[in-house]
Amino acid sequence: MEFKCEEFKEIADKLPNFKSFPNEGKYRTAIGRYYYYTFLTIRNMIYRVDERDEVKKYFFSGLIHSFIRLYLNEFSKIIRNRKLIKVANKLKKLHDLRKKSDYNVNTKIKIKDKKPEKYIFRNK
Repeated sequence: MEFKCEEFKEIADKLPNFKSFPNEGKYRTAIGRYYYYTFLTIRNMIYRVDERDEVKKYFFSGLIHSFIRLYLNEFSKIIRNRKLIKVANKLKKLHDLRKKSDYNVNTKIKIKDKKPEKYIFRNK
């Protein structure tokens, strides 16, 4: 049975509401789950529709994160739809936010809203 990426979103949606967990840790974890839900959903859609070998080779490499954004940008130009560029840019922002929350432990996280782009980083 295949893992359902939607579980990451469900966890991220519910995690900030758990009062028994420390705020900092649950916000950082929620950001990561939102990112992976979004990333894996887009990746899986592309994987299902684009069967070219030059595309498939990226799917199991460390380059897949940047490749997905590049793919969306290029595909957007081909079909003349700027919305995909916006999706790629938002994915990049969420990826940066995920890396910041995972690796920048000297930064405090607060939440204004349950949407991941609303997480605010402040220096301690």
